[in-house]
Amino acid sequence: MFRTLNHIKAYEKPLVDILGDLTGQADYAFNHLPDPEAIKGSRFVLGGWHRKNGNAELFIAVIFNNLIVNEQRKAHEPPFIESPTVDTKFLYSLGTFRPVEFPHLVHVDSPGMKQDWVEELMRVLRIVMSNRGGERAIIRPWVDVARQAAGWTNPISKDLNVATLKKTGEFTTAYLPGNDTEEGLVPDLITPRGATTQGRIETILSGDEVSGTFRAKGLKR
Repeated sequence: MFRTLNHIKAYEKPLVDILGDLTGQADYAFNHLPDPEAIKGSRFVLGGWHRKNGNAELFIAVIFNNLIVNEQRKAHEPPFIESPTVDTKFLYSLGTFRPVEFPHLVHVDSPGMKQDWVEELMRVLRIVMSNRGGERAIIRPWVDVARQAAGWTNPISKDLNVATLKKTGEFTTAYLPGNDTEEGLVPDLITPRGATTQGRIETILSGDEVSGTFRAKGLKR
């Protein structure tokens, strides 16, 4: 995904063009895989902020070849559900949020997992988000939900990456292994000047002082 975003020069394109390009790239890549069509079902979820008419707008987008519209949708359920077949072409869906002060979308999407397995944790999370509990307060129930889901399905690991992105452009990331320690990470960045990937911050404690080392792979344009 990082290489593809860099290849299509996503840093200089509007959101709809990025999604269209990613969809075309997925078509090409998956059609050239030698695997049977039935096991090529995939979806890629993107979320964050983009500029629209000069204003920062929150969005969520899904690029998929194995989803269909959820005709019986209820509150808190996703607009799409798993399809029994895999399409040969990818599609994308773009959703934005109403202009309210604290918009949020809460959903756990994992093959083979029933919603009621984590529904109580989801209820707690929705309350925290509605009460504007702050970044740290929101992360904790999110981690609990993900690890509960990990106990029921293989695609989810108990080792988690947590990322937050503000509309000002500020971001924070953390790696949370299953043993509940925490390690600083830096998300992949793509800019007109260059790109960095696999960024990691290593910290060293010495008395009352903390020093750090930043390592990453870089690309200059």
